[in-house]
Amino acid sequence: MSRFFFGCLAGTMTMALFFAPLMVQAQNQGNSVHAPFQVIGASGSPILKIEESNAGVMLTLFGPGNTGARLETTADGTILNLSSSGNNVINLFATPNEVSVNVVHGNRVTRMITDTSEQSFVMEAQGARVVDMGSKASTNAALRIASPSGAMAVQIGSNRSNGGAGAVYVNDSAGKMTGFLVSLANAAAAVGISLGGSEVAKLEPNASNSGGKLTLADTNGNPSVIAGLTSSGDGTVCIYDRKGQSCY
Repeated sequence: MSRFFFGCLAGTMTMALFFAPLMVQAQNQGNSVHAPFQVIGASGSPILKIEESNAGVMLTLFGPGNTGARLETTADGTILNLSSSGNNVINLFATPNEVSVNVVHGNRVTRMITDTSEQSFVMEAQGARVVDMGSKASTNAALRIASPSGAMAVQIGSNRSNGGAGAVYVNDSAGKMTGFLVSLANAAAAVGISLGGSEVAKLEPNASNSGGKLTLADTNGNPSVIAGLTSSGDGTVCIYDRKGQSCY
């Protein structure tokens, strides 16, 4: 290269060094840095980047390895992403009508959502929902737990049509109901057992709410034994067989 080039280069470097303190001083006095721009760390790699587009503004922090953070503001809301080792991520999303948090660790995901119509807490594993707890504006709160196959195993909730009374439903591995415990009016409850999808046993208050009533049925739903208390407090048992009905 020519001496002229090196002379210009040296002069440029001298001017840059000369004006550097003045630029810092001017920034301290309120001057701005225009996006997009990035900050380079001691290793020569970016550690901070700010971008702007028609969609919004995005700020990205780069950490060691695959760690980092990204903050994005758009017309729809604000998004914050935190990542570690690439697979572990925390995502926060806020809009005027919704706030949600997603936590990802490998193949396990936890979600929390609050918006104008519902509040929910969801846990997923291997892409399948295993726990779901929430409350919607039109219903009361409920908790649902799934089996490893993804079928619903347990459902716990409150019945809005019965003043918020509680209910528990237990299912088999295929998701078919095998038993239930339901609160009824007048501080009563009913317990049932199902077989093959049909109710085969049920314990509940009698018609006069003066005692209990037990009903045993076959898998077609036909009662075979009904036992309980009459309105006068006497015990009674009715047996249904091929000959008909016999009560004692």
